[in-house]
Amino acid sequence: MKYKKLIIAAAIVVVAAVLYFVQLNKAIAKEQQKNKHFQEEIASLKNTEVNKAQKTTEQFIQAFFNYDNTLDRYKNIKTYTTEQGYRSTFPSGMEPPTKGADIRSRINELEIFEKKYSKNEITTISTFKVMTTFNDVPSTSKMVIKTNVVKVGSEWKIDDVTILSSQGTSN
Repeated sequence: MKYKKLIIAAAIVVVAAVLYFVQLNKAIAKEQQKNKHFQEEIASLKNTEVNKAQKTTEQFIQAFFNYDNTLDRYKNIKTYTTEQGYRSTFPSGMEPPTKGADIRSRINELEIFEKKYSKNEITTISTFKVMTTFNDVPSTSKMVIKTNVVKVGSEWKIDDVTILSSQGTSN
């Protein structure tokens, strides 16, 4: 009789322990799911402005280095730049061309890296290959460009452009 009571008591303790651990695991899983959701939301909120600035940089570089004549090049970038950023694209402080030359340019392998300095200023470093054709003679270069991107109102604009490296490569 004592033996049966001991087995019943042990069974009750085991069932209670199992139920406790099942409930505990459910609570832990629920909290982990909440934590994951909050982490994703935080990451999304942090990256929204960075992504917008990076998208502006990508659109600017596509417009600046994909063109069929130099006049188009400067017409196409104006919407992505501040006035200072637009002027920083002129070679050696010159003015943009008034008529287009027959130079074609295309880029590929674009990668953009960013560093956020404040909620209104991000610097990006972009690397890509550019193929330029002048008088039917192609040349390829590996470019590294630094752009300062600033928030103007609700939009991101290129405020400065610096060519860090331009190295010719084999075709």
